[in-house]
Amino acid sequence: MQRLCKEYGIKCAFKRCPSNYYKESLEWRQNLLGAPSTKYLCKSLVVNNTKCIHQNCDDITNSKYYVIISQYVEQFNAEKVQKFIRKINKYATGKKKFKLFGSFLKKTLLNSRDLVIMQ
Repeated sequence: MQRLCKEYGIKCAFKRCPSNYYKESLEWRQNLLGAPSTKYLCKSLVVNNTKCIHQNCDDITNSKYYVIISQYVEQFNAEKVQKFIRKINKYATGKKKFKLFGSFLKKTLLNSRDLVIMQ
């Protein structure tokens, strides 16, 4: 993840957090991590493309799953994500082959104690 962020010019830091991390307030987390504000704290969201024609993630134009990293202070908007995925893939996949369903996770895909701060 860190390599990909660097490749795309996104500044990030990975930090190990204690097991009680998700029981604490955003302000507590901000202080623990030394983030300038709670706007810098991010969550991972795994979305399932329920209309995907594949059973894996080999084709990014129509992947079964996508991982979205979003700020805690923002709400997930599936329509915007679908538009973005279609746009970066030059609209290679029609609207009817996308239907994203997701649920917020308390753990990132990296490790339950890793946290990503995006700047």
